Formats: sequence, C-alpha cells, structure tokens
Amino acid sequence: MDEIVEGYLELNFEVTDLKEVIGIGDVLGATWFDEKRICVDSSLEGNEGRFAFTVAHEIGHWQLHRPIIEMEKVTLPLFAGKPGEEPKPVLVCRTQTRKEKAEWQADQFSARILMPTLDVRTAARAVFGDDIPALDGLNDRLHRGHRQRRENGLQPHPGHRPAPGRSPGAGRADRAARRGQ
Repeated sequence: MDEIVEGYLELNFEVTDLKEVIGIGDVLGATWFDEKRICVDSSLEGNEGRFAFTVAHEIGHWQLHRPIIEMEKVTLPLFAGKPGEEPKPVLVCRTQTRKEKAEWQADQFSARILMPTLDVRTAARAVFGDDIPALDGLNDRLHRGHRQRRENGLQPHPGHRPAPGRSPGAGRADRAARRGQ
C-alpha cells in the first residue's frame, strides 16, 4: 500500500510516533492535505494487516475527502492556521468506537481496496464451487451494511448504479433467475 501512496499518488509517506506528534493517545493514522503527506503510527509496524488497512484508510481520505476539504477551504476558512504555525493534520484516524461519517467511509474504501468483492467471491468459488457455505446471520449483516452505506451517503455497492430503465435490485433478480432460484 505504501507504494501506492508514494509511487502512484506521489504523496509523502511516513511511519512515526503519531501519539507524540499529534498528542492523541489512540491515533493510528493521519493525513495532511496541504503537505501531501500520509502518516501511520509506528505502533502498527509488524502488524501487517492493520498497517495495510490503515494506509488504505488514509488513501481513502485522500481520494474521497480531499476534494471536499479543498472546496471548504475556498469557501470558508475552517482550516486556516496562524502564520508560521506547524500545520495540523486535517484528518486524524483514531480507534474510538463511535466513528464520524468520513471515518466510516474511509474504512469502507480500505476494505474494498484490500478485499474486492469480486475477487473474494471468485476465491470462494474456487474453494467451494457453487456450494459456498452461508455464514449464520450473513444476510442480516449485509442488509445492515447496505442501510449504513445509504445513511452515510454511499451506494449499497460502491460504484454501482442501476442501468437506465432498471430498478435497484434488478441485477440480483436476474442472477437468481440464471441460477434457477
């Protein structure tokens, strides 16, 4: 993921003691838009999964929220600092239980980059064939996730738009018909 940050997005990437830098005890990552910098807390080194998720989460902020923050800076001076003052990160990602919409959206972005749905389904079919075992409560969790995505201003499936003249859910009905259900 850090190669995407530095190579593709051309941002500065640092692993540092963010708790010391920012002064917040439960910080995992932070993004400085003006400095084009993403930082991950050094406590995540050695924890490959959490480290990758946090980097992808910060990429999510860069891709999803930077345009909004940039527009707000033009219209309202919400993020103006004092001249000569050390710049502060615009977004600080913490381990708190109640998440703001921007944090939830960055989590969803990260999850989908690291585990794209199509790839996961393809891998499951390779292992189980068409008889993929259902997990107890999975359907309930999916519906709850769709509701959360709608409440947070996202489509039920990111990037999904019904084709012109088709209603949402029509693809699901088509797939079920093809499977003979």
